[in-house]
Amino acid sequence: MTSNRLPVIACWIVLAGLCSPAHSQDLSGRWLYGFSLGTQKFIGNQNDSANVLLSAGNATTGRVVQSGYGLGLSGSLERRFSSRLGLGLSLGYATLPFNLRLNLPNFTATSALRTQLLYSELLFDYELANQTLFRPYLMLGAGYLNFRVSDSKRLHGGKGLIGAGARVKIRPQMMLNASLAYNFQASDNLDAANNGKQDAFVSARLGVSFITGGAGYTPKDLFSENRTRENRVEPAMTPSREGKDSARTQKASVGEVESKNRFAANNAAARANQSPPTAKSNPAGKAGSASQAQPNRSRPATTARAKAPSFPVAYEQALQSFYAQQYAASVQQFSNLITHYPTHVLVHNCHYWLGKAQFELKDYPAAIVSFNRVLLATKSAKQDDALFLLGSSLLEVRRPEEARQTLQRLVQSYPESALAGKAKELLAKM
Repeated sequence: MTSNRLPVIACWIVLAGLCSPAHSQDLSGRWLYGFSLGTQKFIGNQNDSANVLLSAGNATTGRVVQSGYGLGLSGSLERRFSSRLGLGLSLGYATLPFNLRLNLPNFTATSALRTQLLYSELLFDYELANQTLFRPYLMLGAGYLNFRVSDSKRLHGGKGLIGAGARVKIRPQMMLNASLAYNFQASDNLDAANNGKQDAFVSARLGVSFITGGAGYTPKDLFSENRTRENRVEPAMTPSREGKDSARTQKASVGEVESKNRFAANNAAARANQSPPTAKSNPAGKAGSASQAQPNRSRPATTARAKAPSFPVAYEQALQSFYAQQYAASVQQFSNLITHYPTHVLVHNCHYWLGKAQFELKDYPAAIVSFNRVLLATKSAKQDDALFLLGSSLLEVRRPEEARQTLQRLVQSYPESALAGKAKELLAKM
């Protein structure tokens, strides 16, 4: 492997190391601006004999025998027309070093030259995937070159390019951008050797892009940064999911444990006082003894209780489905809990997790209903979470004014909540 290939390989190693899954961000209607550094190198036409015009005005023959990597830098501005398609303008400077071997009378000479480029490009790019942190895209464009070879006069011409790249989100408003492109000139004078073939070079860029403007937002992505907060108000039966949080949350958790214990005690008392089911008639018409009839009456009741788990068990099963990303099953399980235990002290938690599962399924109208029911429970410790996800759901169904009011309520009512900062970010983008 030659050292000439190391810069391009290094760029792709860095890109591969930054690839990891995350939630999507809709960039439609947004502006992206950024800066990049990189390298470029002549390809093709090497070792082909060509006519060379010397600076003194004399002509001779020669050929490009070796080309190196030059420095390149650029700035760009792009408009995203949809979640996948964008159009951008790029302005930049680049150098293309090469060695030219000249066939002079009685001897040959090798001269180290460098082409200096000023260019502008108009680029279309299409994202192949935008549901992960790694967003690969294809690009196609055309541009204008103004250049000179070493100390010769400046020339100009058109060019085209085709390539591929990827964006990697590192912050809510910042992305790394890497690209590799094949550039071809409409004429044959980038390397001072005219052989009738179009000159071409390959370029690699690594830079940073900033997201601004438009009405885009990232409710699910912002929410993903606070995944650990999902479990802050769960009963004691899920201690492994409990995280460190505010004193208000810890107090709420203790209250839920006490509520669970009261529920268990009440449920046990209810079973103790439960009247036995009516005995079935004896098909033979004989009135069997009480000792024989009692077991036959008690078995169906025992079976029924086994098929209907208690609230804590059913609640845990529903949570397990949610964490396993079985959102449809979780919706069904939490809905059943709400139906069978409408007055339970933790029913507002069921509405919250039901709404979150509906949100993950993109059933935003249903999620809005669930989160509004959480807000009706004034003692719920999930009020700030419900307000944030309610605001995000309202944005998804394009009800921006209601979303604004909901997020402002979160900021005003819970200024110490970690989600208050996220709400401010969403409000700033609206």
